[in-house]
Amino acid sequence: MNSPLSKRYGDEVRWLNWKLEKINDKLTKIPYYSKIHKASSIDPKTWITYGEACTALDNGSNGFSGVGIVLHDSKLVCIDIDHVVENGKIIHEQADIILKLLKSCDSFTEISQSGTGIHIYLELGFDFTPIVKRKPRLKYILMVDLSV
Repeated sequence: MNSPLSKRYGDEVRWLNWKLEKINDKLTKIPYYSKIHKASSIDPKTWITYGEACTALDNGSNGFSGVGIVLHDSKLVCIDIDHVVENGKIIHEQADIILKLLKSCDSFTEISQSGTGIHIYLELGFDFTPIVKRKPRLKYILMVDLSV
């Protein structure tokens, strides 16, 4: 269960557990910090360490589906690309651009819980403040060269 994220951020109180729950006929990841208490991405009192989250997950009686990390500061960002993976391979019409991004950046990448998307985690060396909280529904990937 160890990953570069857990090795780098495991001691920080920025983790939570999640359960797959049906909301409006759609399975959704709902964050929890205890068996019965929901967590919040904006309330640090509901976050735990990676070790605490793994212990709760391994307990098995809590009904948790996984462990998640909270992206609460400018140290870590995640690019979430949905509906691009099929049978473990990137099949999107922009696959060459996605693969180029993965190869060119120092990142940790995982296939999403659904098995059809990818999460690209990047550690930034500069302050970053997102302008919007909700992601726009874009058909294309916008790539920006931040090295200039």
